Parts: sequence; structure tokens; C-alpha cells
Amino acid sequence: MNNDNLHDPDSRHDLAVLMRQATRDVDVPVGRLAAGGLRRGRIARRRHRGGIGVAAVAVLGAVGLGYQVLPHSSGPATPSGATGPAAQPSTSAPAGPPGSDRRLAGAQAVLDGVLAALPAGTVTQPQIEGLHGDPSATGYRISLQLRGALVTFYVDDPNSMRRASGLSELGPGSECTGSQPMPAGCSELPDGSWQNNFSRRTGGVGVPASRTQNDAYYWSADGWRVYSAAYNATGEKTGTTTGAQPPLTNAELAAIAQSDVWFAPSGD
Repeated sequence: MNNDNLHDPDSRHDLAVLMRQATRDVDVPVGRLAAGGLRRGRIARRRHRGGIGVAAVAVLGAVGLGYQVLPHSSGPATPSGATGPAAQPSTSAPAGPPGSDRRLAGAQAVLDGVLAALPAGTVTQPQIEGLHGDPSATGYRISLQLRGALVTFYVDDPNSMRRASGLSELGPGSECTGSQPMPAGCSELPDGSWQNNFSRRTGGVGVPASRTQNDAYYWSADGWRVYSAAYNATGEKTGTTTGAQPPLTNAELAAIAQSDVWFAPSGD
């Protein structure tokens, strides 16, 4: 398997649309989703009462908001010149792999967690949405500008569409072990999860040769996947080059991808 095409979000879009069309008649577990929303509401209220809320409210779909991540800060980002209207965050979170006892946190909590995990630097334009703009998809997409350069995160249940189509599920290491030779960045972690961390030139017609990106994939042992990428430009294949290197290293991306910022607290 070529790392350049390994679950590239652009190349997955058409497949995602096709699969959603093929499974449009699949029943949606409304009861389970509603129960999850109520559970996350209780979490939010406890966080508010405990005084551990985010100093700067980064709302779902917020555009034009600025954040300053302070060096060595244990708290989340603080606002810097916030402007523009604020959209209301989603109160529900997607379901997940049936073999996992973890569920994604609500969109607001996930975005707050990612902002808090970033290293020092000014963050602008933080946004979170359902995958490919579809709120029913099992996962989120986050995009933001860190020190002027694009950073993206995707978290999802990679087998959700396979289950809906009646196909067998793929194991956490299949996207590495299914390639011969196995990509050099792939490795199995002690808990049975897998990672694939690598750097590459950002390909595409008309994309300058100076464009590079760092990628970090993570497949958890209980069935979740996180893909993250940092670019040395304001856009993935467009915009202007911001420097010689992306604002986050592979190790920094992997640390966020493999953290618990994506999930609701255990027992809630």
C-alpha cells in the first residue's frame, strides 16, 4: 500500500458518498444516540460545576476565532481577538465499534481537548464537523491553523460502513499488515494497537515541490482510528507556504492521536 493514498480524506470522500447511498435504508439507532446525548449533557454540567470548563469556548463550526496556546500551560487555549458569530455545538456524539466500551465525546468536548493538547502557538479558525459534513457519520473532522499552517484530525470507527454493508470487519493492524512490504512507519504497540507515522511531499497537480506534510495514523486495539496531518502551508494543496516544516512533528501528532481527548470519561 502506498502511504500517499493511505486513507487520504480526499480520496475517501467519493467512497463515503457511495456507501451512504448504498446504506440509506439502514435503521439509525436513535435511542442509543439520544441516550448518549443525555449522558454527555450530564458530563458537561459536572464539568461546569467543577470549574474545569474551557477558558475560551471554541464552538462547533466556529470560523474566524483566534486562540493563543501558552507555553507550558496545563489548561486549554485562551482567546485572542475572537470575532464573528458563534454556532451552537452539537449535543450528540456518534456511536462506535461494538467491541469498544469507549464512545466519542461530544463535538465541543473533543474540540476543546484537541486545543488544550496543542503545543505553544497561535491557533485560528478551529472547526469541527461530522465526517464529510455528514452528522450521521461515525466520527469527526477537525481543522485549524497553528502558527498560520493547516493542521487536520479525523477520528472515526473505520468499520462502521463495512458493518452497515454486511462486510466483515478489519482488524486494527490490517491497514499496515495488508501491504507488502509493510510501510516503514508502521508498528504495533504493546496494547495491540497500531501506528503509522511518516513524512512526505504533499502531492497534487500544481502543488509546489516545497510543500511537505507530517502524517500520523493510529488504530486502537478496540477499533477506533485517528488520522492527523500537519502541513507547511495555509491549505493542503492550496494557499501559501508558511515555512520549511509543518508546525507539528510526527511525534507531536501521534501523541494527540493516541491520547484520550476523543473520548467521553469512563463511566459517564
